[in-house]
Amino acid sequence: MVFLETGTSVVFGLLTASIIVLWLPQRFYQAGGIPLWIIFGTLSGALGLYYGIAAPGGILYLLMLAACCYLLNKRDLHAYLRALNGLAIVGLVAGLFLHMIPFFNNPLVFDNLHLSDQSSAYTKYWSFDKAAAGLILLAYFGAICRSGHDWKILARKSYIISAATIFLTLALALLLGYIKPDIKFTHAYFAWAWADLFFTCIPEEMLFRGFLQNHLASFSRRNAYQAGITVFVGILFGLAHAGGGLTYAALACVAGVGYGFAYQVTGKIESAILTHFLLNTAHFLLFTYPLAYQAAP
Repeated sequence: MVFLETGTSVVFGLLTASIIVLWLPQRFYQAGGIPLWIIFGTLSGALGLYYGIAAPGGILYLLMLAACCYLLNKRDLHAYLRALNGLAIVGLVAGLFLHMIPFFNNPLVFDNLHLSDQSSAYTKYWSFDKAAAGLILLAYFGAICRSGHDWKILARKSYIISAATIFLTLALALLLGYIKPDIKFTHAYFAWAWADLFFTCIPEEMLFRGFLQNHLASFSRRNAYQAGITVFVGILFGLAHAGGGLTYAALACVAGVGYGFAYQVTGKIESAILTHFLLNTAHFLLFTYPLAYQAAP
């Protein structure tokens, strides 16, 4: 079943708006001197408190993350303090991604949903904690496209890597029996796509590519080092998905390396986000989702 209540829609709608406005042209970026992402994010947090999706402790935790991100962006920060601050950001974000912080009550949206007779049951909570972390990382560290020219360069540089990543990951999943062909379209796609893009792909790509890969790669410009960091972060991405089982983690490693190379060749986070989202969309629409019924543990 799909549960998308009014409170959930409003809170996550405002959170989505706060992410989208980061792509607005600079002249539309602020209102009254305050960045629009902060305005929409604050409204989302306030209504999250009202609807019980977040507790005051959770909002304070997010403010602490934002303060660490702000400090890391200061160029006069000592190298040791930068390193410690960077580790603090990773730790704070990991706590939100792994839902270890007890101040959030993420709403259940998909409950034991079978998208087809061949698919295993699908249960999904919309993660306010993870999405808010992604917003903060994107606002402070997101290298994003600012013009149509940027988008053209991104498409030209990354389309082969993106297509190869999608094809290879899904082909391996088929060979391993993790998924089966299952072409379909259901009403649940729209709610799924909304959450997958804004509350999964953007936060995950900002942590692993926009923050970790970008900062680790800054220590050296040698091609071998850059490639090594991309593969290393891709493996970390796979390990972060180990809760889904060994096969899922292995497939996530393959996909993560592809996302990393798409980001490396463009320097823009959209290349990784869109590759991630398009792979997930192809999986959802063309194959058993989340996995083939007999492959379910």
